Amino acid sequence: MNLEDAEAPENAAEGWKPDPMGASELRYWDGTAWTDRIGSRQPSDGAGQTNSGYTAPTKVCPHCGASAQTTSKKCPNCGKGYKKRTALKVFVAICVAGLIFVVGCTALLAGGVNEAVNELDAEQEKHAITRAQFQALEIGMTQQEVIDSTGKTPEDRQNFETEGILSKEPEKSSCIYYNRADGEFLDSYQLCFDNGELTSKNAW
Repeated sequence: MNLEDAEAPENAAEGWKPDPMGASELRYWDGTAWTDRIGSRQPSDGAGQTNSGYTAPTKVCPHCGASAQTTSKKCPNCGKGYKKRTALKVFVAICVAGLIFVVGCTALLAGGVNEAVNELDAEQEKHAITRAQFQALEIGMTQQEVIDSTGKTPEDRQNFETEGILSKEPEKSSCIYYNRADGEFLDSYQLCFDNGELTSKNAW
C-alpha cells in the first residue's frame, strides 16, 4: 500500500495523525492528502497528559535523507543516528589522537604536533559559525542568503530528491553543515532547505 491508497483520517482537519503506513507513530495530514512528513508522539508531562504547547523539531537524516518531526536521536526511517560524522572527520580525529600519543612518548615531535593541531584548528575555523550567527538565520532564507549572512562556506553539503506527493514534479531538498565555533570537536550545525528555502535548523 502506498500513501495515495491510504484512507483519510476520521478527523480530516490538517495536522499530525496516526501513521496509516505504520512507518512511525505520526504522519502529517495536510487537509487533503497524506504527506511524507513523519514524527514521534509529543512527550507526556508526567501525569499522562500531552504537552500541547510542545513542537518537536524537524530533522533531516544525513544518511537516508528522510525528514521527520521528532525528539529522538535516531532517524525513525533508517534507525541511524542524526549526528553526522563524515569519514574525513573521523579520520582526522584518529590522526590527531595518534599524534597526541606520540607526543607523550617523545618531545622531538612536539613541534610537528603543534603545527598539525594549528592546521586542523584553522581548517575547522574556515567553516565555523557562532551560536549567535546560527540563531540569526531565519526560516525561509535561501541557501545563498544563509551563506552571505554567515560569511563562511559550508563544511559539507547534501542534496536529496524525492517523488512529489501532490504533484508529478520531484521535491528537491538539501542540507548544508557548518562547524560550531563555540562547540566541541565534531559538533556541527545542520541547515536544511526545501525547494531552495530554509525549513529546519538543528545543532548536533
